Amino acid sequence: MKHINFFKEDPKAPNPKGHKRMWVAEAGSFVNKQDPNANPKAKDAPQVQDVMCVEFLSNGNIVTGMASGDIYLWKPMATSHGMQCDKILMIPGADPTKPKERAHLHTVQVLKIRFVRSSSGDAVPTLLSGGGGGKIKIWKDLDGEVPIYTHEVELPKKQGERAVVPSQVPIGFNGKGQPPSIKALDCFPGADDLVVGTDKCDIYKIKLVAKPDGTFEPAVPTLLVKGHTADVNAIDVHPKREYLFASAALSDMVYLWDANLRSLVGQCSLKGRQGTAITFRGDAKHLAIGTDDGCVYVFRELNDWEGDSLRLQKVPEMGIWPLRDSTVGISVLGYSPDLRSLAVAGHDQMVHLYDCADGKYVRLKRCQGHSATVSHLDWSVDSRLLQTQCNAYELLYWNTDRGDPPAGWEIGQPCPFSDSRKRRGFGLQITDEQRDTKWATWSCKFGFDVMGIWPSGYINTTIKMVARSPRLESNGANPKQMLAAVDARGNMMVFNYPTVVYRQPMHCQPGHSSFVMNVKWLSYKDEEGVDQLMLVTAGGHDRSLMTWRVKKLTPPTIDDPKLLKNEGQLMEAKKEWYYKYTGEEWSGEDGIYAKYENIYHGLVGPNAPGAKAAKAKKELADKSGGGGAGAVGGAGASGADLSSASAADLQSTIKTQEAELAKQQKLIEDLQAQLASKP
Repeated sequence: MKHINFFKEDPKAPNPKGHKRMWVAEAGSFVNKQDPNANPKAKDAPQVQDVMCVEFLSNGNIVTGMASGDIYLWKPMATSHGMQCDKILMIPGADPTKPKERAHLHTVQVLKIRFVRSSSGDAVPTLLSGGGGGKIKIWKDLDGEVPIYTHEVELPKKQGERAVVPSQVPIGFNGKGQPPSIKALDCFPGADDLVVGTDKCDIYKIKLVAKPDGTFEPAVPTLLVKGHTADVNAIDVHPKREYLFASAALSDMVYLWDANLRSLVGQCSLKGRQGTAITFRGDAKHLAIGTDDGCVYVFRELNDWEGDSLRLQKVPEMGIWPLRDSTVGISVLGYSPDLRSLAVAGHDQMVHLYDCADGKYVRLKRCQGHSATVSHLDWSVDSRLLQTQCNAYELLYWNTDRGDPPAGWEIGQPCPFSDSRKRRGFGLQITDEQRDTKWATWSCKFGFDVMGIWPSGYINTTIKMVARSPRLESNGANPKQMLAAVDARGNMMVFNYPTVVYRQPMHCQPGHSSFVMNVKWLSYKDEEGVDQLMLVTAGGHDRSLMTWRVKKLTPPTIDDPKLLKNEGQLMEAKKEWYYKYTGEEWSGEDGIYAKYENIYHGLVGPNAPGAKAAKAKKELADKSGGGGAGAVGGAGASGADLSSASAADLQSTIKTQEAELAKQQKLIEDLQAQLASKP
């Protein structure tokens, strides 16, 4: 805004609505009305411009941060009501012959009062200002006529550097990159620590230690949080190393993260291009990144993804780097499970298929058929099929069968087509049904497996991305897979997979402040060696990455140490578990609770307690009946069978299951009695 109003409390002001405190507006003037000889166009005169921030001083004066990088000092007018701009706070030159400098290179975004203990123990206020150029300026003597500049703290420029267009060189350009601009600043009460937020989405911690003479010890900023400098839409998890995942944003930086340590472990530059898609190859040797202008960069890691500092470089086998077969943005890409092919799709409505077996990345086919941007793709388990979905909601299938590789083939060696017929059919659209096809991943929003992901009120564009969880060894033959979906409302939802029930129950977790553009599953082993799952989501315009731990909803028992053998706490824990597991409130009936507890433990169908008992009885009856139907020695043969080990096991099973059936029958009788007693 190019005007400023000040408000003061006035108990005499009209108060028609009975408010306890009334405020009256007073105009602020950028022109010194008390000095008729003042030249409003002088170089050191205040100029009418945008006011970015404001702070009140204890002596009644006010300081404001301006868009030009200046700090204006405002004082009350002596002859009339209101405030007027009195001075511009300047920084003295290195020596008296040098001219004074403005407070910041550009745009003062934040002003903050900080109290410091003096040598006498009194709390002395100081003013902190932050803006363009990545510097924090410290001002003292706030109760005097004019605050005096004393010290500055500079943030590391390297952390904030990014490539810039030569024709758009910003103010304060250091020749390598644009220094970070300070956007937020706060102090820890009673401590020497500051936290600083920048326009690069970074957060620093700075320790300011005052000396007896009023100066400060040299401050070393510590990076707490590293962020992307633009919308982040692309993420993928490392297929081999635990907790490692990569992200690319609409900037020229690609970051590698450790989800367990929540720290940055590697980065590389795309030379000014914006990253829009990213994927790891199944053997983790290559990392491919698509950009907004149709290029595809392929990197390898120098130390085979080991260590705390990862370094990426160009794949040496590639003759053309980056790939430039598309002229518009890349939206999605993915490697085949057999590691021989790479699919690249984007805004040109086509799918480009590359041979990456020997690392040279030669395009084999350009698949045409979609009528909008291709946004999702999945490979089949055998790498013979590819399914793609576009923004026109078309789900198409493509033939990617290259035949079996020759005997003894290894990744890194050429792998031509097994015969000419495979070559002619490669990349053609398939119109046959694929309901029995097993897919290595599932990211498409449409299809039988995901037809229940749409809650009430959702339309096609609300859900942005889905991802199926990997199989875990701890689950055994039953995969117990889940499906994660993210939407345009900042939510992350988790379903059981396949999601085929209309408006299937799910767990919905809000977190992001913008459209959630991507989601990936990450598997790891806990301290006990059991494999667990974690989710990683990309928040798009909020420029944030979030990790979510997936915990199993184990039914509570009285032996849980947290419940302290308390029946009341056990009942509350059961209600909580029932609600989380079913999405409904528990009525308190034990039979209903036992039903879902059995479902959780897999005791349904042939594994149900009653089914096992019936099966055991039938097997024993069949053996007994077969012996009695024979000749005179039949009974003896039957007796021999009953005394065998298998018969003893069956009898023990029957006794156990009959006891369970008796408990269930007693429960049914109690419920019937309760039902009969109700009016």
